[in-house]
Amino acid sequence: KVTRCWKELNSVLENDAESQITPVTYINSAANLKAFCGDHGGIVCTSSNAPTIAKWAFQQRPKILFFPDQHLGRWTGYKMGIPLDEMLVWNPDLPNGGLTPEQIKKAKILLWAGHCSVHQMFQKAQIDAFKEKYQHENNGENLHVIAHPESNFEVCSNSDFVGSTELIVKTIKEAKNGTAEMPERWLVGTELNLVERLANEVRPQNKIVQFMGACVCMCS
Repeated sequence: KVTRCWKELNSVLENDAESQITPVTYINSAANLKAFCGDHGGIVCTSSNAPTIAKWAFQQRPKILFFPDQHLGRWTGYKMGIPLDEMLVWNPDLPNGGLTPEQIKKAKILLWAGHCSVHQMFQKAQIDAFKEKYQHENNGENLHVIAHPESNFEVCSNSDFVGSTELIVKTIKEAKNGTAEMPERWLVGTELNLVERLANEVRPQNKIVQFMGACVCMCS
């Protein structure tokens, strides 16, 4: 599917995809996808260095083809000031990704239609419910929402902090302590086991860390 995508892009861009598009893949991807990016002048990124990698990619060519997580690619581009209508999803099951030649030529970032199954479960409604439930505590000033950038755009844009697993851990551990009467509450949008470990570590600081997902059974 990736090979066909590249051929279609090359056709739309008048056999010039190699000089117009930098392929970038998130590190949690298959070795042959990383090899494809390397073969075409691209690179691998992590959730921590995605902004730095995207900046480098745009210095090479005017467009990015971002694999495999569309949400990480979209949030990275958004923080760089790229309009949402210039970041389009490429559906590999449709001819030309389901896009018109005009859309492909206008796009700054083409986002592969992929996502992380864990972060996909997080929704804005969970943030709203968290704030509504605890808003009475200190006028909500002790409520904080932090999400991984593989969460969808609506979740990221309604979070107080967005960043990698490392940033999530660092931010919560270094945040001010709460009190027994008024704990600092954190709603965290990332993998459940990490959230539970972190919750146990910061509980003595009167910080209550909650998992954002409504369902805690991963096999569901």
